[in-house]
Amino acid sequence: MRVIRTKNVVLVVLATLMIAGCKKKEEDEKVVKFEKESISIYSHMIDKDSADIKILNEGNLKYTIDYDSRYLVVKDNQTYITIMGKCISDDIKDITLTDENGKKSVLKVEIKPKYKLYQEPYVELGQSMEFIKNIEKRTLKTETDKVLLFEGENLFIEGVYYSFEDNKLRSILTVHPAGAYKQVSSFIVERYVPVYINGTDMLLYSAQADIAVLVSYNNSANKIVVTYAKKDKESSIESMQKSLLGDKILSLP
Repeated sequence: MRVIRTKNVVLVVLATLMIAGCKKKEEDEKVVKFEKESISIYSHMIDKDSADIKILNEGNLKYTIDYDSRYLVVKDNQTYITIMGKCISDDIKDITLTDENGKKSVLKVEIKPKYKLYQEPYVELGQSMEFIKNIEKRTLKTETDKVLLFEGENLFIEGVYYSFEDNKLRSILTVHPAGAYKQVSSFIVERYVPVYINGTDMLLYSAQADIAVLVSYNNSANKIVVTYAKKDKESSIESMQKSLLGDKILSLP
């Protein structure tokens, strides 16, 4: 009788362990994750492009979402997220979902360009004139002690002016035909974050550097002019912002 009872106890213990193990396995399988691992989108400012990605959360677990807000806008709708790209990036951006147990799901986002009109000027301010002459591939038309003028390579861009002060790059100006405004403005909007748009005047900021970009129409020359300068209170960009745009700021939804 003792042997039978001992066997029964062992069976009960084993059954209990098996049930506990199954429950733990079920709990471990309850994770939160994105339905996809990667997507490609255009900038939201181009055709209002966005993407909806489902969140698989059968266990109804709590979670957090992290992403690079300089390039992305992510709206959490509980069962799915809506993703909008602020501007294109040279590298893939991650959206990371972390559940309450510390498990992660990563969605890789490519923000790709729709417009590839011309080679964007080199905009790392502070570089020397010799450096710009070596890195710029366009034909040099004019050189002074303060300005380098390069010829545009196609019908969308007529010229690129690099302006220097004490042999340091201070600002860049590109000139475009008035008839190419839609294409040129779209090209710029994909690459920089708009903060204000008013007719043909647009103010944009770089996502990764202290660069401000102003797109405007020059009446006397009948040209579209794009100006790149340092984003600070002393720059001409900031004074233009105050005179043209006031304090109104544009933001993505």
